[in-house]
Amino acid sequence: MNLSHYFYLYPSYALALTLWFISYRYLGVFKTQNAISNSTITFRKPWLEFIYVILAIGVCILIGQLYISGLLINKIEGIEFITESINHLLIFSPFGLLLLIRKQSLLTVWFPEEGKLRSIFVGFVIAILALLLFFMLKGIPLKDGYASIYSYKNLHLFIQVFAEDFAISMMAVRLISWIGVRYTIIIVATLFAAGHIPAMITEGVELNKFLGLIFDAGLGIMLLGAISKSKNFLWFWMVHGAMDMTQFLN
Repeated sequence: MNLSHYFYLYPSYALALTLWFISYRYLGVFKTQNAISNSTITFRKPWLEFIYVILAIGVCILIGQLYISGLLINKIEGIEFITESINHLLIFSPFGLLLLIRKQSLLTVWFPEEGKLRSIFVGFVIAILALLLFFMLKGIPLKDGYASIYSYKNLHLFIQVFAEDFAISMMAVRLISWIGVRYTIIIVATLFAAGHIPAMITEGVELNKFLGLIFDAGLGIMLLGAISKSKNFLWFWMVHGAMDMTQFLN
């Protein structure tokens, strides 16, 4: 990602977080989440649960290697967005399986029991407004920008972002139970940024790409702070997915 992209991304994310805070604090949009947000999810052995997540990450990486080697579902011309969506679900399936094996609630990955559609809708509205700022700052025609972001051909990318947010939430919840919110946000944001390094090395190491990791970590800290407060990643999925798509805009 070009470093100049962050000059448009940061203000857009800042607006998204401001809108979320207003909807959360003053408009009561996430009222059903208040009881959950004011409580702490705990585990008997949080360190062990964290190790299980690390193991799930390892399995996820192995399945990803199968995908790279062409051993998962092949792309079918015309419906690549469907076959790739299935592949992404397969790659990240260890996290869902871990939740089933451990017999743990979806709340332990910040997936709300109530108000799911409302969370997604609010996140979508916030994403639309954040994108509006992004397009205005970068001089992208609104019609072209929105049509490109929300093309059906991007379904698999939104599925991938959903799976990533699910996995990150799973890791964060267990770390918070073990070492607290502050250190968790720093560690998870750093790991998220570092997760881009293998792909960067594959594509060729450039200084600006490594500098981009610092910006990624900074974004991660801000965003994880908001998600950990809301204990609901569905609204953020809409924002994260939309903002991720902007890197493909010309």
